[in-house]
Amino acid sequence: MSKYKIDPKLAQEIVDMVYESTGYPATVCDENAVMIGDSLRKRLGVIHEGAKRILTGNIQEYFVTADEAAQNPHVKEGYNISIVIDEVKVGTTGIGGKLEVARPLVML
Repeated sequence: MSKYKIDPKLAQEIVDMVYESTGYPATVCDENAVMIGDSLRKRLGVIHEGAKRILTGNIQEYFVTADEAAQNPHVKEGYNISIVIDEVKVGTTGIGGKLEVARPLVML
């Protein structure tokens, strides 16, 4: 368990800013892969499977292709990356959209 926690209010403010600035939906998940910020406000409190893979595995990023999204109604095309503080994964952030657009936006 990390001593760092992501503030849900701040998470929501950030994803709202991303959505307003870019038009692309964004999420922030806590250390348990639970969505605590969702620009579309449809999945707050839901476990994000990509975030879960990042937080429980040995990967730093997770992306969903358009083909995967077409086959699974529970995922959306997009890019997710870990939030790391003092070398500890404390959550994830991601942007939905075509990977060639979403990945550079997340990296900002």
